[in-house]
Amino acid sequence: MEHGLSNRVHVKVTRIARTISDLNSEETISDQAIIEAFGLRGIKVKGYQIGEYHG
Repeated sequence: MEHGLSNRVHVKVTRIARTISDLNSEETISDQAIIEAFGLRGIKVKGYQIGEYHG
């Protein structure tokens, strides 16, 4: 996960993505959870918008 962001942001996004995956009863952090976590932090992910990903 390299987007020119600080380590602090990476940790926060990972924690949010882990929580999203937990709420969805997923054993691992899904791509969808990472994309959603970036969106919740207000960080745009090139090529995706929240609710658009259908992985």
